[in-house]
Amino acid sequence: MVHGLRPFARGQVVLSRPEAREVLRFLFPLDRLPDEKELTEADLAFAQGLLVEAVDEERRLRVEEPPEELPAAERVAAGWGPAAPVLAAALKRFDPAWQSRPAIEDVEARISEQARAGVSTRFRALWLARLLGAPLI
Repeated sequence: MVHGLRPFARGQVVLSRPEAREVLRFLFPLDRLPDEKELTEADLAFAQGLLVEAVDEERRLRVEEPPEELPAAERVAAGWGPAAPVLAAALKRFDPAWQSRPAIEDVEARISEQARAGVSTRFRALWLARLLGAPLI
């Protein structure tokens, strides 16, 4: 699996192809995405790892800088609106042990623009290489 992301065995991947594509669209909004049918098992695991990483990043940011101190523009990520129902449903099926940070009580599942951009920046080069035919390593 991709260095820096939690690895998932075949039976641990809970994202469907439409959900995985939505995660990829949310994190890489300017990039071309393959059709759902073209997504591989590695792509599904990659998307799931990215979503876990984004949730962990959001929790890390909330501990360091509570949400009430964030500017309003940074509280909701670009593209989260349409993706929210799909991603929230996927997050409910995740094993809590997959996250490196404990859940924050009384906070809805959301990913700030700051968390989205951080994960996108760290893993976009791998995704672009994948789009050009390289394997996800």
